[in-house]
Amino acid sequence: MADIYQVLNLRNPQWVDSSHTKINCEVEFKKFEGTYIPFTASPTDSEAHGRDIHQRLVNGEWGSIATEPTE
Repeated sequence: MADIYQVLNLRNPQWVDSSHTKINCEVEFKKFEGTYIPFTASPTDSEAHGRDIHQRLVNGEWGSIATEPTE
C-alpha cells in the first residue's frame, strides 16, 4: 500500500445503509496531514487502501460504527 494512503486518524464512522456493506467516515491520510477527507470504505473497493480501511473499521480499530441515517 502506498505510504501516501497511510491513515493517521479516522473519525465519524457510520454505516451507509441497513445492509452494512459500506461505511462513511472522515480520514486523515498522511498525504493530506491536518485535513480530514470524506471517505466511503467498501470491502469491494478497487483500491487496496479502501478495502484495508473497511476491514479495520469492521474489526473495531476506530471504535463502534454508528447506525445508518434514517430517511
